[in-house]
Amino acid sequence: MEKPIPTSVHGALDYLTAATFVATPHLFGATKIGQRVMYGFAAATVAYSTLTNYEWGIWRVLPMPAHLALDAGSGALLCGSAFMHKGSQSRAMLIGLGLFEIAAALLTQTHSTTERPKLAQRLTQFAPVRALLGSR
Repeated sequence: MEKPIPTSVHGALDYLTAATFVATPHLFGATKIGQRVMYGFAAATVAYSTLTNYEWGIWRVLPMPAHLALDAGSGALLCGSAFMHKGSQSRAMLIGLGLFEIAAALLTQTHSTTERPKLAQRLTQFAPVRALLGSR
């Protein structure tokens, strides 16, 4: 079954999500620690997005399946961190952002139009990349 979100749209969503991570603590009155956590999520999202082998990537060394795994993990961490906050608005915001990240990861195509098969094959020869992708 073809997944409905192309990688080009997912790339745009990545950078919009990072901007949302920066803006939402101010909109929902997060604590200083909460702001720093959200800034960390924003920085991480931008960092691995610029490294991803898709239309919005700059260096294009991270395979799309690994990027989607990072998105899903980030979403799970956001949902889990919601229970560290007392305010119901903050919790709802974190759970909403986390579920959005997980849904986007599950609904995005796993191969972009920019993929370089030879580069992807070379990267999967390295043990850390194989471990991240769950390859043999």
